[in-house]
Amino acid sequence: MSAAAIVAVAGVIVLRGAVAGRLARVELTAPILFTVVGGPFAAIGLVDAQEAPPVVAPLVELPLVWVLFVDAARCGSTTCATTSGGCCGSWGSGSR
Repeated sequence: MSAAAIVAVAGVIVLRGAVAGRLARVELTAPILFTVVGGPFAAIGLVDAQEAPPVVAPLVELPLVWVLFVDAARCGSTTCATTSGGCCGSWGSGSR
């Protein structure tokens, strides 16, 4: 990992800490934020996804999937239905 990548990730962490209160109001949590920020970092070549040996991928992916699943599970059906314009269909309304 290059020095520029470390500085960029540290900057995102500091920025997230500075606006954590505002992000909490829109339910943008740290796991989602860092997943979204990772895409552009990889696209511009700041981080290289090919650096890690193949055996590391499952060790990284499993906790990521677990954290994102738990994070998404906190969103109740009524929250999903009201904030996304009914993305859950009839699931949030109780009707079938």
